[in-house]
Parts: sequence; structure tokens; C-alpha cells
Amino acid sequence: MKAGCSPSNWRRIRGTLIRDPDYHSRWTTQTGANHYAALKTLLHARGLKTAVGDEGGFAPDLASNEAACDLIVEAIEKAGFRPGDDIAIALDPAASSFAAHGM
Repeated sequence: MKAGCSPSNWRRIRGTLIRDPDYHSRWTTQTGANHYAALKTLLHARGLKTAVGDEGGFAPDLASNEAACDLIVEAIEKAGFRPGDDIAIALDPAASSFAAHGM
């Protein structure tokens, strides 16, 4: 999921992504597709934006970074996977923007 830097949707973590926890080939495109579909279903059910951004990620208006991670973990489980074992979370903190926002 992506977060912009507009006042209504600015989070310290700009991107919350999923990845293979071991960087092995056992992680397939199907794994990612199943998680993506589960995440879209969860977002839609909660009335959150499911439009896709320029890099293919969702950009819902969430209250916090923790909310984004919680949704991703829930989608991992909904897709039938184990968080941390089958799918891991990766963060893109866009650290250079911290100074610009006094963080």
C-alpha cells in the first residue's frame, strides 16, 4: 500500500509491501496475487479506496502506519498464509522526507 504526503493521507511509512521472507523461489506470483485479492476484498468491505496507484499499490486513507500493517497481516491470513513464515512485510520509509516534515 502506498501513502502520499498530502495532509489528509501522510504517514511516515510511504510504502508497505509484501515479500518472500527467505528470498527463495518457493514464493510464487500466485502467492502475491492471492494476497493482493484478499487485501482488495478487505479494503472494499471497509469502504476504503481500492483504486490502484502508479506502481500497482492501493492507497487507502488510513489513520496510521500500524493500521496499514494490520490490514496487510489480515490479508495474509485471509489468503491462507502465515505472516512472517509465508509472506513478510517490507517497509519503504522514504527517510529523506522525515526532515522535511520535522520527524
